[in-house]
Amino acid sequence: MPRLQKASRLYASGDGLSYVRFLDDFGARPISDLWDDTISSFLADKTYVVQTNPKVIERCLLMTTEPGNLVFDPTCGSGTTAFVAEKWGKALDYLRYLPGSRDIGQAETNDHQL
Repeated sequence: MPRLQKASRLYASGDGLSYVRFLDDFGARPISDLWDDTISSFLADKTYVVQTNPKVIERCLLMTTEPGNLVFDPTCGSGTTAFVAEKWGKALDYLRYLPGSRDIGQAETNDHQL
């Protein structure tokens, strides 16, 4: 207890003591509206020209979904959204047009029921 008091980790709250936590105590950093951690080179290896950096998808999913939510990817291009959704425990539903199909109505979908 003396060590905590000396380190300014205690404060009186009501009838007891509370422990003071600092952001530096955790492996986290505040997320700002400047997404400088999502920058990737235009010349980076990509499977598709419009392939998105996984960090961008990750930030969008974490801001807009709750654990266990269903994520729908209507294009399922290179699989980046599927990769990130699985990483964070999200269910994924997707729709992908088969390359070379003559009929745009021919598509591949997973079995997830909405």
